[in-house]
Amino acid sequence: MKELDLEKVSESHLSTAYVQPVMQTHFAVEAHATLARNILELVCISSNNKMLDSTLDRPDYAIDVYEQYQFDHPSSFEEIKCQCTTDMLCMHDFYRLALFAKLAIDEFKFPSMICFQSVGHKVTFFHVQHLDSMLCYLELCRIHLPFVTRDMKTSPPAWMTYFPSPPSMV
Repeated sequence: MKELDLEKVSESHLSTAYVQPVMQTHFAVEAHATLARNILELVCISSNNKMLDSTLDRPDYAIDVYEQYQFDHPSSFEEIKCQCTTDMLCMHDFYRLALFAKLAIDEFKFPSMICFQSVGHKVTFFHVQHLDSMLCYLELCRIHLPFVTRDMKTSPPAWMTYFPSPPSMV
């Protein structure tokens, strides 16, 4: 990590330089091939092979699980905003995450999902679950990604304790 005085960080830079390394490590499952990916292109393919031609139809970031080299299911979604964003845009992304999680829970018959929202260096994790006839959206924790080396006070960083290692699936 370089000691740079970055006043503004783009969504793409935030995703690839800070979010990607942390999330790929923590959401990897030994028994499956996982791919954490930044979805900043304008066209992508959904799980049912339907072309999505708008940035409104997909999250900024997804972690997908593959079985035998084929897409199996998404395991998590993220929306990313720069530090200089507005509260209204953050709320919009919050609702988008709920929608993406609900669609994945319904399509793949999941009991629940983990989503996260990054605003600058703050990442907030949410647990999304159907309870009776409503969608429950619970904030789990918030971590601060270090942007400069002086922000890394401990080794390993204290925020890593929020995430237990995934169980070994033999």
